[in-house]
Amino acid sequence: MEQDIDPNKYRLVKNFMATMKDVARLAGVSHGTVSNIINGAKGVSLDKVKRVEKAMKELAYEPNAIARSLRLSKSMQIDVILPNIVAAAMAQMYTNLSALFAEKGYVTNLHITNEDAELETRLLNMSLMHNVDGVMLATCQPQNTELFRRLRQSGLKIVFLQREPDDEKRHYVGLDARRQARSTVSQLLKAGYGNIGILLSPIQYTLEEQTFNGYVEAHRDHNLTVQQHLCAVSSYDREGLLKEALRLVASAKPPQVILVICSQAMDAVLKACEVLHIPKHARPLVVANMPTSWTLTSREGVIYVPHPYIELVEAAFQMMLDYIERGAKFSARTVFLKVKPEHLKELDPKPEIKVTEPRRKLRVLLTIDRARYAMETMKSDFEQKTGMELEIDAKAYPKMYWAIRDEWYKDNYDVFDVDIPWLAEFAQKKVVENLDRYIARDPDYYDDMLPNIFEKYSLRQGSVYAIPFTFCTQLLFYRKDCFADIRMQRMFYEQHKKELRPPHTWEEFNLVAQFFTRKYNPDSPTEFGTTLGSRMSSGGVCEYLPRLWSFGGKVHDGTRFTLDSEEAVRALENYRESFRYASDGSCDNWWGEQAVEFRSGKTAMITLFTDNMSTVTEWSKSRVNGKIGFSFMPGKVSVDGGWALAVNAGSRQKDAAFEFIKWATDREISVLNTILGGFVPRRTAVENLEVANVYPWLHRTVEASEFGRTRELPLKTDGTCLSEQRFEDILGKAVYDTVTGRSDACAALAAATEKLNILLAADELQKVE
Repeated sequence: MEQDIDPNKYRLVKNFMATMKDVARLAGVSHGTVSNIINGAKGVSLDKVKRVEKAMKELAYEPNAIARSLRLSKSMQIDVILPNIVAAAMAQMYTNLSALFAEKGYVTNLHITNEDAELETRLLNMSLMHNVDGVMLATCQPQNTELFRRLRQSGLKIVFLQREPDDEKRHYVGLDARRQARSTVSQLLKAGYGNIGILLSPIQYTLEEQTFNGYVEAHRDHNLTVQQHLCAVSSYDREGLLKEALRLVASAKPPQVILVICSQAMDAVLKACEVLHIPKHARPLVVANMPTSWTLTSREGVIYVPHPYIELVEAAFQMMLDYIERGAKFSARTVFLKVKPEHLKELDPKPEIKVTEPRRKLRVLLTIDRARYAMETMKSDFEQKTGMELEIDAKAYPKMYWAIRDEWYKDNYDVFDVDIPWLAEFAQKKVVENLDRYIARDPDYYDDMLPNIFEKYSLRQGSVYAIPFTFCTQLLFYRKDCFADIRMQRMFYEQHKKELRPPHTWEEFNLVAQFFTRKYNPDSPTEFGTTLGSRMSSGGVCEYLPRLWSFGGKVHDGTRFTLDSEEAVRALENYRESFRYASDGSCDNWWGEQAVEFRSGKTAMITLFTDNMSTVTEWSKSRVNGKIGFSFMPGKVSVDGGWALAVNAGSRQKDAAFEFIKWATDREISVLNTILGGFVPRRTAVENLEVANVYPWLHRTVEASEFGRTRELPLKTDGTCLSEQRFEDILGKAVYDTVTGRSDACAALAAATEKLNILLAADELQKVE
């Protein structure tokens, strides 16, 4: 029989190089079967896969990757051609493109042109010769329509970035920054800056042209003529920019402000001031329109106006995926992303913070999490700015509700960290202060909060009672290396006749979790399919509710609890099944223990609030760094999480307390807070590419919040709020009793529903135990 052929006879032949036919003979399969297995076909039996893999190993057979890519018509390579990576925009575009394409299995090749059109042409021709799947290009020759037409007709797929070519059949994604530039210059003119200079790279490029047009239009709006000596255009290199910066700064009538749109230009202006020994008070203000960057926001003498490069990168990435998928049928298109004008708060008068109450130590109560660590780390900044001493007390999550509730009419703390489901009760009982009058003093301060966040986190009874502080929602995280393992894909397909993928439903979640549990699949790369946690009432409730909603169930109908429905029972039975595919101790896990299990590499999947994932990416602790994929929750519905900062209604220094809240949720502080593990839901943090590199799921968190649901409860019959904590205790016990086998789902939910409905009719919380 062919499969009994001794591989040693091949090794006796000097310089023997095995072929696919040799592998087929040794494995006892057809040549086509070997080809299918090498090329990743799913519909091959696991037995044949194992025999072919064994034969390949014994014969030291190495498939020809280039030949295989030609057969597959995909190289799985993307060339990224940029003028430089010195500019923050270019460097961050490449970093994020590389990460996005890697998620889809592509390798990105970076090429730098240094604004050399001839070199760019050679690189594009090489991309065509190497049969790459596509090119992401920031061109330095936008007028070369003949070149781009020839390459397109030859089959090279190009998506142009930021610099718009003249080619009418282009695929292009860029920013429309004219309105923002116009608004920025207008605000500067209104603030009394008469001489506004501008330092740009070549005007032939789209962003530079838009910025200059906005600059000119703003002057016309104010009936002013643009002064030529205040306008400087340079090549992209540092030396050329420094030369023009020196000319601007050293002119007889130097500008009071210089507008720039790249990091090299900003550095050139600052360097020119240093070289010319211009005192700090006499230096021109630099207004920099660039990608969001926490490092740039703290530069002295610089006002930073962000450009949304994350959206640009994601739009270009999606355009390329569509182009690859549809080929010549994917018609030419242009996407201009509007850049929202920013209010330059740095130009506003900056009065000293005046605390009318007796100045004393400001006490803040925070939950023990990464946001609290961020505040501890940065509190010296607040103390230096206000002259007040900041004392931060922290309590574990289970104790926070009762600690705040016990503060009713007390003043042990000035500021509370409030879980959003508690806010309605605390607002109604006047435990927290109404903040409407503070918001009215500076209505634009929070104008860059994410959409709908203020409504969810802050507004109760039509008034603002807290400011969003920590934003999070639930996502599905998974081991992308396990899901991408071709052997696992074949095995799953053989068993279930469907593709292995991050689960879209909770039934599929259990199917995949079982597959990755070694007890049921000895070949699984992970010991368990998932990690769960229902020890704390909040843990079990928050893991159960997405299943409940996905199965079509409801917590209540507006007047009564309906947790005894058929859908609610099926959802809880589904959750109980999931524990078969988790560690024995999962019933007594909470979010922290779940994160530890996932980062240890023991589990294939985890559903978790995103603020608990920060430790998973720490290289000193994690075995799965670089292997983490993320997706929406199964059923595409999740629990809204997060915390908000509120002023204690009993505080004697409410003004100072609100100044702390403003500081803690400030734009610049929000970026640092997010890097340290918290997340203030401002666009400043979301659009920061460096933050996205640390937490690549951050943007998906924002998208998932659109499908998030709050834990809203019906009012009691007397019109008062039912305690969220009491609700979680009762439902959490039903969930825990079910997953631990102490009760069946139907009986546990029926008992919980009865208790909760009795509570709705009770006058006081203590009447039902």
